[in-house]
Amino acid sequence: MERVIRTLWDDIREEALREGLQQGLEQGLRQGLLIEAQEMVLEALEERFCKVERELSVRIKKIEDRAF
Repeated sequence: MERVIRTLWDDIREEALREGLQQGLEQGLRQGLLIEAQEMVLEALEERFCKVERELSVRIKKIEDRAF
């Protein structure tokens, strides 16, 4: 009985670790895409207007959702 409980606990722990890793990878990917989008917007603004005001740059970098 104790062995069954230990095996069950190991399975639960392994699944939780897998889920945590998957969530971390997905969050990292989303964050990377967001940073890339912010940089693309700033580059486009610099190309068009030659200079981006610091306040605008800071506001763009504070955006936390690509759908904004």
